[in-house]
Amino acid sequence: ILRMSKNLHPDFISSILALARTVRKASVAQGIGMGQLCVLEIVSKNPGCSMTDIASALSIGASTATTVVLPLVRTGLLSRIHDGNNRRRVLLQLTPKGKRTLLAILKGRDVKLKKSFEHFPKQFQLQLIRLSYSLHSE
Repeated sequence: ILRMSKNLHPDFISSILALARTVRKASVAQGIGMGQLCVLEIVSKNPGCSMTDIASALSIGASTATTVVLPLVRTGLLSRIHDGNNRRRVLLQLTPKGKRTLLAILKGRDVKLKKSFEHFPKQFQLQLIRLSYSLHSE
């Protein structure tokens, strides 16, 4: 990323950094870390995913995934459901509180994203937004 940053416009770099700060600040305000925000997004896009799915998506071990997920369950943002076909398999779903929390953070991100890029030409804005969403969804 640092090597790429030498070829990017300074306004673009500062916009991306401001966006990252906004998302981090919103997450902290909601009482969750960035890793936990990633988990909420994964579960939102894949309701009923397993702990193994979370670990794989984040490229972390199963025990680390459990460490990230448990506080989300304790605070009522995620619910754990045992798979009807395999009692040992635990599936995750966003609770209504989890959905509200995630939407609040993402709404703030989208507002900041729009504001950060509004001074760039329209075609460049569209490319940046597509890039931001594709990077964020990986």
